[in-house]
Amino acid sequence: MKILILAFSCISLLSAQMCYEVVGVEDDDVLNMRAKQTWKSEKVGSIAPYEKSVVAMKCEGGVDFETLMNMTPIQAHKENAKNPGWCQVQYEGKIGWVSKRYLVESKCRSK
Repeated sequence: MKILILAFSCISLLSAQMCYEVVGVEDDDVLNMRAKQTWKSEKVGSIAPYEKSVVAMKCEGGVDFETLMNMTPIQAHKENAKNPGWCQVQYEGKIGWVSKRYLVESKCRSK
């Protein structure tokens, strides 16, 4: 019975995962993963542009990429300054925080 409950718990956790694609990062650049929710924090990893297998554990604050794309550059800058968003993500075995503005929802790829 304990094994059955554990199996259902694992299935629930996997189905609750949110997967994201990296957007808005130049081809010759990377999206930095940080130890804390600030660009001043220690870099703990990086994610390539257009990567589609980024798993978000949680997201806080901010405006999503699509909303930002409908704003003028000045509006987007002001919005990000007053309400920066961050997502704690898992990528290639590392866990860190990335700016929410560089993520859009994507389908989770099974490995």
